Amino acid sequence: MFARTADEIGAPSVAKKLRAGFTALQKGGLNDKQQREILNPLRTAVLNTAKRFGKARFAQIAVRHVDQAETIPKYLADAAKWLMES
Repeated sequence: MFARTADEIGAPSVAKKLRAGFTALQKGGLNDKQQREILNPLRTAVLNTAKRFGKARFAQIAVRHVDQAETIPKYLADAAKWLMES
């Protein structure tokens, strides 16, 4: 979801990092520390990208790709639903 958002908003290097991280996580066999080492920089990259392009704009684009997410927090699902109804 966020990799597609990064592609669409014009941040291809962020999209590439997100896809690489997703691939690493999908391989499995990682302990909690290893997962955090992968996820923390990706979270930072997503937040920095959202700030750079505008958090509202980023969210508007991300909602288009929410169907690609395997899981999302309830508050994001609620926000996506609200945006789509508007």
